[in-house]
Amino acid sequence: MGQVDEGLNPPGAEGEPESKEGRFVSVQEAIRYRKRAQGAEKRSEELAAELVEAKGQVDKLCEELGAVKIEQKLMRKLTAAGAADLEAGVLLVKSRVNDGDGSTTLTTSSDEVIDRAIEQLKKDKQYLFSDKPGSKLPGSTGRSGFGTAGTAGAKQSRLVGSGSGVVLERAARKAAETGDRKDLQEYLRVRRNYL
Repeated sequence: MGQVDEGLNPPGAEGEPESKEGRFVSVQEAIRYRKRAQGAEKRSEELAAELVEAKGQVDKLCEELGAVKIEQKLMRKLTAAGAADLEAGVLLVKSRVNDGDGSTTLTTSSDEVIDRAIEQLKKDKQYLFSDKPGSKLPGSTGRSGFGTAGTAGAKQSRLVGSGSGVVLERAARKAAETGDRKDLQEYLRVRRNYL
């Protein structure tokens, strides 16, 4: 007999008649096996449900990653084209490329579609682009011929040099050092008075 046959018939059982207890498993063991089998089936079902959920999350993350890649590509191309307002440019290009039903046709390989949309946007909305490609903001005179207004940081730097800016600078430093809400609110109140 081979090893398989020996495993089926225990030694000493050849030729001897088997008793009924030897062939059957006790009731307690059968109950234990059944509980283990039911537990394994339940765990299998739970794992299958977790797998379906994980696959759904992976699909969702893949879609989000694709959207982020497309948005980054749009931002790079708009920056290279000289867009002054990237957010508006991205939204306008996306809306021009989208189908009528609202689903986007943008993919990571649709460079020519994006380029055509940006060129059309340059023709239709010239004010979104600066004279120099690659610059983020229009020049000091821009297309309109008017100077650009200073930002809040520029206004604050002018105030710091003046006599009234000392109070503002002190409040800003205190708010930055302590990180306390009251100090931050005091700084914002003072800043509102001077700006």
